[in-house]
Amino acid sequence: MAREAIAVLAFVCIFCVIGLGEAEALVLAKSRKALAVLDDKEARAIVKCWNLEYTSTLTVLFEAFERKLVSYDELVEDLAKRTVAPPLVAGCEGFLSSCSASFLGDVGG
Repeated sequence: MAREAIAVLAFVCIFCVIGLGEAEALVLAKSRKALAVLDDKEARAIVKCWNLEYTSTLTVLFEAFERKLVSYDELVEDLAKRTVAPPLVAGCEGFLSSCSASFLGDVGG
């Protein structure tokens, strides 16, 4: 992972306290210009700020069902495992609204 990506990962984890997995997904999507699969509200706000494409786990599951990659029963079972967790963090609004282009624009580029 590039030094800039590590810096962004650390910044996102510390400042917004989103989960490490979500932060890693953000950095990978940014550095590789890839689709991010995110369920965390704060992480989705960051990915929008970075102008990256994203989707949710629920969308991935539903599309797998539509393409007949999983059965209806498997879809229902996977959906039953999903729970809505309360937001981990409040207070990222300043960071998310400012979207410091000077800091975030250099990652992966």
